[in-house]
Amino acid sequence: MENRFIFGEVHQGKKSLDKYTGTEPVVEVPEGVYAINTAAFSGCASVERIILPQSCKFIFNRAFENCVALREVYTGNNLLAIGTEAFRGCKSFERLTLSNANMSKEYNSTNLGALLFSGVGRSFQIIFSGSSVDFDAMTTYEAVETFSNGDYHHPTSSHFDYSETRRTTTYYVFGNEADTDFECEVHCLADGKILKYKSIEGGCSSVIDTVRY
Repeated sequence: MENRFIFGEVHQGKKSLDKYTGTEPVVEVPEGVYAINTAAFSGCASVERIILPQSCKFIFNRAFENCVALREVYTGNNLLAIGTEAFRGCKSFERLTLSNANMSKEYNSTNLGALLFSGVGRSFQIIFSGSSVDFDAMTTYEAVETFSNGDYHHPTSSHFDYSETRRTTTYYVFGNEADTDFECEVHCLADGKILKYKSIEGGCSSVIDTVRY
């Protein structure tokens, strides 16, 4: 079954998942994978649930683009960043679970890229199962930079320090450039809060409600 996965090297011996070629509805990515490369699952029409290993720290741009049956993604405890448009066009998407993630602008936090869910076109949830969430950081975010060769730059990571091309950009995490808008509930189990966002066509988003459990 190992041939379902095509592996590569993302940086100095770090293992990446470059492409998934299987047809299983549930995919458990093997331990040892450091990064999910650009478009690794793009267009995989049969995948419904993806479970990432504890070793996975980065999800690159458009990693799950147009996985039309994808409903859920579970991350490990060590994820640092998710790239731009990672879930673009995932029209069945229901839930992203970020285990023990700390959504803040501080070092070693989980950074979310621009237009992350553009084209989802339905309501869905993000579950932060541990730690706390800086809700002010969710609408816009000074986030990440992606390079043409697929390497990922995270401002707080020494692994991808391409200082000669570094720049800081403010991204709309819940922005949407597609025809259909969507709503998202961000659940923080540690804080007992739910924050509801509504995307606005053209790359913006707005907070529509904040409630407590």
